Amino acid sequence: MCLIPAQSLRDRNALRGISRTPGHYKWWAPKAALETILPGDFLGQIFPRLTMRRILIGDESHDYYYVYAGTASNVRQRLGWHVNRINRLSAIRSGALSTLRQTLSSIAAHDQSDTGATNELIDQMYIEYYVDGVLQYAQDWEKGEIRDNVLPLNIQHQRHRLLVGYKKWLSQRRGESKQKGIARLS
Repeated sequence: MCLIPAQSLRDRNALRGISRTPGHYKWWAPKAALETILPGDFLGQIFPRLTMRRILIGDESHDYYYVYAGTASNVRQRLGWHVNRINRLSAIRSGALSTLRQTLSSIAAHDQSDTGATNELIDQMYIEYYVDGVLQYAQDWEKGEIRDNVLPLNIQHQRHRLLVGYKKWLSQRRGESKQKGIARLS
């Protein structure tokens, strides 16, 4: 297991240090990021159910909250895709942005073309990743995590009743943000 600041993966050498084998990962967000991710009443409704862990940064520990679980056949490539992809018109139109990056762009800027705002939100987070070597194990792990945890950024296969209204809001926000990004870059 490795726990790293998401922004550290903007350094190509750091990214090269991650295995290209199958694995799984968790995204952790501080409360400040949650105020963006879970706007309005959603923060009060969902925050108490999020899993918290303390992360030591320098000499101080800080509370971070589990917001996303994912798997990859190539951990290095997937994490690089989430963190470093530029929100270009072709990627927005074709859906080539990762689902996570589309969601974060929509939340951060209400505009999927805004790479800067997306990166600012990503840079507040930490990623915990595991190299499993077996994709089926990672996929089974992800199903269990989504079933057993409240993960607001996992929009696919998420069935928690607590997230129904949030997912509806997020779906609408993603659609509007995609159209806004396409219009801005066209």
